[in-house]
Amino acid sequence: MSRGRAAARRMALRGLLAGGVIGSQEELVSLLAAQGFRVTQTTVSRDLAALGAIKVTTARGEVYRLAAAGEGVGGALAALARSLEGFAVSIDAVLNQVVVRTVPGGASPVAAALDAAVFDAGEIEGVLGTLAGDDTVLLICRSASESSLDSGPGVARKLKKLLRPEG
Repeated sequence: MSRGRAAARRMALRGLLAGGVIGSQEELVSLLAAQGFRVTQTTVSRDLAALGAIKVTTARGEVYRLAAAGEGVGGALAALARSLEGFAVSIDAVLNQVVVRTVPGGASPVAAALDAAVFDAGEIEGVLGTLAGDDTVLLICRSASESSLDSGPGVARKLKKLLRPEG
């Protein structure tokens, strides 16, 4: 399956989760199939983890939704850490830019995890946008100041800490 198709599927999954009424992965498999995505429960499970989705109890019962900042053990930040660990080769920064080099084909999953952590969950601040190729992800940050947490070097330090939390 192409990375573009996987990204489109995850976008559709985000839309389904936004409704706040999906209670099972089997239900998601059916709803995605209705949108033209033929997937297994295992694929949906991986997508939910990559998106940082959690199951919460509501008045309607248990439902899946995207985790808010700091919420859930397997949230967007944990998914980003797993993605970086699995694909990242290097993380470098200058001024207001960060370049994450990955193994071939690894940029798209890393960018998707970054987008989930930055834009969906608000776990990483200072990133204005991401752009992914085959083996490179470019992040544009708010500040070019070396000392700012919103600068390229500041965001790179956050990503490196996720990649190697002990150091």
